[in-house]
Amino acid sequence: MAQLGPFAPGTKLLIAVSGGGDSMALAALTARWACDQGHTVGAAIVDHGLRSDSSTEAQLTRSRLMALGIDAVILPWLGTKPATRRQQAAREARYRLLQAQMQATGALYLLAGHHADDQAETVLMRARQHSGPAGLAGMPPRLTLAAGVLLRPLLDWPKAALLDYCRARGITWAEDPTNLNPTYWRGAHRLSSEPPPADWRERLAAARAGRAADEQARATELAANAWLSPLGVAHLTHSAAPLALRAATLAALIGWVSPAAYPPTAADIIRALQSSGDFTLGKCHIWPDQTGWWVAREPRDLPPLVAAPAAATVDGWDGRLSLHLAADHPGRTLLSYAGWHAAGGRAGTLPAAIAALPHRARLSLPVLDWGAEAPQWPDVAPPVGVAPTGTGPNGTGNGGFTAVFTGRHPLSNGDFGPLAP
Repeated sequence: MAQLGPFAPGTKLLIAVSGGGDSMALAALTARWACDQGHTVGAAIVDHGLRSDSSTEAQLTRSRLMALGIDAVILPWLGTKPATRRQQAAREARYRLLQAQMQATGALYLLAGHHADDQAETVLMRARQHSGPAGLAGMPPRLTLAAGVLLRPLLDWPKAALLDYCRARGITWAEDPTNLNPTYWRGAHRLSSEPPPADWRERLAAARAGRAADEQARATELAANAWLSPLGVAHLTHSAAPLALRAATLAALIGWVSPAAYPPTAADIIRALQSSGDFTLGKCHIWPDQTGWWVAREPRDLPPLVAAPAAATVDGWDGRLSLHLAADHPGRTLLSYAGWHAAGGRAGTLPAAIAALPHRARLSLPVLDWGAEAPQWPDVAPPVGVAPTGTGPNGTGNGGFTAVFTGRHPLSNGDFGPLAP
């Protein structure tokens, strides 16, 4: 863990526990380390509901964690499960639930139990898929998430060592039959007992070094040339950087702005840039101006017109923006500016954060219809401890209507440079 820090005193950590031997070992190891270091740990068990006994298994896992002195909560994946791409949907749901738990408990770090065997499988699978250097670098030990930081402290531990650790301490675990399901690549690979290439660790180290260099270059390019709006709009100024780096940087900005599950690749960007003018990618609209490229969410697939709820928070209104309404005002309706504009409405007086954006970028933003000539635009959420001000439409304060943007994907895992003195 020391290699993944430093950690401030009293840090809160959340452990993702599936119930298997690897995650139970992670929980026990982390709890012991946190106790020695003065940190606080909790655990979360995601019940995907994909097997008839999943609820019982989740309860049993929670009991085992409580016996280790670890407070644990079960997070059920509710709703209709997809018939296809179920593993991908389950993974997205799992990280969505875990990040919500991080935010609810104030945990900055999420710990996952991926181990050396998982890493070897990942590298082999990506090699067979002809992945580039980033993919062949495997799973990073530290990854920025929207809600905090994902840590994988067991990537150098073989699974056998983790199970031995559990046996030596009398820790029991569950075996998930899905792990050996030949329908999925990993299950079929485990059943085949095919060993990874003898030099997979050397390949991994080389690929990791390459990925780290690429991330650092992208972070430097972002710091020098990217402009970010707190409402989820970005601009990238032209630079003399190589095309591959500029494309990777623009891909990172699109991933940050986009509500899509996966960001575009640099190769996607290069193909799009070869056709002059506007293009759409990853549910984003990208267009050039005289100095660079704008990136904004596409003004489609936005929530329909609804009555504004009283004193409520609308989480993920468009997959990115959470809206906070501090008070009820009769007759207010929540809709997108694209809908307002299509109906012939005027923009009215614009708050500074909105005025800084071009018209195309405003179309995907939410507004409140007061029944007046102009709508009310959201303000960026005020600093913690500062109450929203004003009770009227534009020009008279924000009326308690604020927006908080959360990027779906991190901009970079690189270092943005030293702090100014």
